[in-house]
Amino acid sequence: IERPADYIQIAKNILESYPLSLEHGIQKDAIQNGWDACIKKTQNYVKNNWKFEFELVERPDLKMLIMSDFGTHGLSGKMTAKDVTEDENPPEEERWARWESLAFGKGDEENLGARGQGKMIFIAASKDHAIFYDSLREDGSYRMGVTQATHKGCPILHYNEDNGRKKIEECLGLKAIDHQGTRVIIRNPEEEVIESIKNGDFLHFIEETWWPIIIKFGAEINIKYGGNILRANSPDLFPITKKTEETKTFKIWC
Repeated sequence: IERPADYIQIAKNILESYPLSLEHGIQKDAIQNGWDACIKKTQNYVKNNWKFEFELVERPDLKMLIMSDFGTHGLSGKMTAKDVTEDENPPEEERWARWESLAFGKGDEENLGARGQGKMIFIAASKDHAIFYDSLREDGSYRMGVTQATHKGCPILHYNEDNGRKKIEECLGLKAIDHQGTRVIIRNPEEEVIESIKNGDFLHFIEETWWPIIIKFGAEINIKYGGNILRANSPDLFPITKKTEETKTFKIWC
């Protein structure tokens, strides 16, 4: 018998460990996941293939924050969380199982988000404590999953191929992801998250956090809502670096 755990409180506790706001933590961890999954971190590849997109959807029956990466491996691997054993962590290539699990590092501690707790802030951002996710993987296979935190656990469900495509349309009214990569959907996001997207704070947080990859690699990060598409740029906070290329004596780290 597993010991019951209050995953709603766990999500809140993890949120409190973030130094800034809920909205800041969402953009930071979402883009970290997408950036860590980038197939090639070269300027040419990133500029022409990698992209990250936030989309706020507001329907009469449902609100969603949809977070999608492009030009990534996707949540590849045969394993799911139920296949994780007590004796060993999932291998690096088992990205799906590692995503569903909690607190497994990414091996390379220089990788951002190495604690594997980012998904919990997405759960904390949902009024329903629920997230959906789907992925079109490197081998062309499709998988969809959903998890909802409760006061006694955090059940995980997943569906493959056509079953997954039907399930995500049934639950959210969305078609399956149509490009190689991963999509995470926060169902019924908290009002402060919605407001930060509409008043520009969310875009500002992205720019102040991710200006190094915007400058160095030409990374594209967009926010979509209400027919608008806003692209993150290097903020004026960094006027020296805004239009500066790397040289032998000037370097940009990220």
